[in-house]
Amino acid sequence: MIYKGSRKKIVWLLLAIILGFFVYKTYTFFSSDDSFIKQEFKEVTGVNLPKSAKILNVETSSSSRGNFCTAALIELGTNDYISLLHTLKTSDKLNDSIEFGSIELTRIQNKVRNQSISFKFTKELLTRKYYLIEFYSDKKTIIIENIWF
Repeated sequence: MIYKGSRKKIVWLLLAIILGFFVYKTYTFFSSDDSFIKQEFKEVTGVNLPKSAKILNVETSSSSRGNFCTAALIELGTNDYISLLHTLKTSDKLNDSIEFGSIELTRIQNKVRNQSISFKFTKELLTRKYYLIEFYSDKKTIIIENIWF
C-alpha cells in the first residue's frame, strides 16, 4: 500500500514538473525579452544589434492556430543607425519585396507616426515565417517584426 501511494505521488510530481517546464518555456518565448529580440535580429541579418540599441517597446501575440508575432521599437545612436543601415543595404540576406503587417506592427508604428520610413528590409525565413526591419527618418529609430504563420 505504501508503495502504491508513493508511486502516485511521484507520477503527480513528474506531471507537475513537466507542466511547469512548458509554462516557463511558453512564458519566456512570449515575453520577448531583449535577448530574444537581439537573437532574432542576429539570426536574420547576420549582424549583432548595435550596443547603443535601446528596446523601447515590444508588442507580442499568439493564437490557438499557431500564429505568433513580435514587433519592437528600438532606438539607436545616430552613428550606429547609419552604420547598420549601410551594412544591411550591402547585405544579400534581406530584400524589400515582401509586403506583410500585423496589429502589433501597427501599434508600434503608431508610436512614431510623426516620422516617415526611410528604408525597409524584409525576409522570408522559412515557409510562412517573415521578418521586417524599418528605418525611420529621425536617423535613430528602427522597428523590427517577426511573424510566424
